[in-house]
Amino acid sequence: MADGLGLRRRGRAVSFMLLLMVGAACGSCSGSAPPTRTASEEARSRRELHLVAGHDRPSEPCMDVTASATDPLIVARESFFTPACLVVSAGQSLVVRNEGNALHNLTVDGTWFGMDVPAGGEIRVPSLARVVGANPGNYTFSCSYHSAAGMVGRVIVR
Repeated sequence: MADGLGLRRRGRAVSFMLLLMVGAACGSCSGSAPPTRTASEEARSRRELHLVAGHDRPSEPCMDVTASATDPLIVARESFFTPACLVVSAGQSLVVRNEGNALHNLTVDGTWFGMDVPAGGEIRVPSLARVVGANPGNYTFSCSYHSAAGMVGRVIVR
């Protein structure tokens, strides 16, 4: 009986030691994994990145096209616009070309304007003065279908 009791104690001790070793190994790994972010935090992060940098390029400056003889072109792709920021005159027209595979649109915050651009298609915004009126300033444009994924940009109307 004494031998059986000793074996049980020894078995429990070995089990306890294995449990401690597994716990220590797992415990040392748990702090190294990066914290997970929610989908809305990810979307906000991508949106801020695109607003500031335009589709992952480091600090893309606003493209000034006020003196351009041709209509400025905004290209829509899967989740971004190129350029992500334009400086334009109120009387200028814009061309928006969808080079992505999905339906996109162009909406300008604070205005009535919104137009769909089918995949492979192109639209023309006849005059920004019609869109923003006599109100020069900074306007955010976006694809309302994909803005949560960061498909936003900025137009500065002078």
